Amino acid sequence: ERDVGASAMGECEPVAMDKRGLVEKVGWPWMTDRKRQLRDPAHFAASPLAAPGSPLATPFLDLTQLPPRAGPRPVTHDKCPHGMLQHQSPPEMLERFKRAATEAMRAKGDVAVGGTTVSIQTTYPCFHLHPSVPLPPGLIEFREFAHVHAPFVDGEGWTHKQGGGGGSTHLCVSHADAFALINLGWGEWHPVAQPSMPHVMVYAPRDEGELRVALAALEASYAFVTSAKR
Repeated sequence: ERDVGASAMGECEPVAMDKRGLVEKVGWPWMTDRKRQLRDPAHFAASPLAAPGSPLATPFLDLTQLPPRAGPRPVTHDKCPHGMLQHQSPPEMLERFKRAATEAMRAKGDVAVGGTTVSIQTTYPCFHLHPSVPLPPGLIEFREFAHVHAPFVDGEGWTHKQGGGGGSTHLCVSHADAFALINLGWGEWHPVAQPSMPHVMVYAPRDEGELRVALAALEASYAFVTSAKR
């Protein structure tokens, strides 16, 4: 992504994303100290912003509809650009997801669907909350609350054609929902996440059940960023 600035997890610096090179350096499935942080659901638990009762900690996901994700987590990148290098959505599933996500968000009335202001060029669709909608108290001003990545192309290198992992999404969600998604294996923190910006990557849907989870996570993201207007 083209996010800039420091976070509780360190600087978000642009680096080359090459799966083969990463595997050669650190082995499969590429676990680093920073990746352990990104996959720790309680990483921000000590912050008052993540505590029960905080406007940034209200749950919106229905946990009865959120089973543990099947299988191991995908190989992902632990710096910016933050992407998913395997377990991508099959092409037909990716198109279904993008179409369903776009229809759902356009129906809200206060979300614009378009290109990205923070991610790589291939990222689409991106969902932008209207400036008139107040954000939850304490949340960093960030209007592109969700976007869907294009497929990662092994061997392409980090060019304008590269994608962040087909069907994976970056979402701004509440701390409670971030904890649930990460704890149950559905995603991980974004490298620039911090208590005032609970931002996660949800892994790409590969089947019907995972598509339902991906769409539910998007709905929870919208519910969170618009919760101050309720």
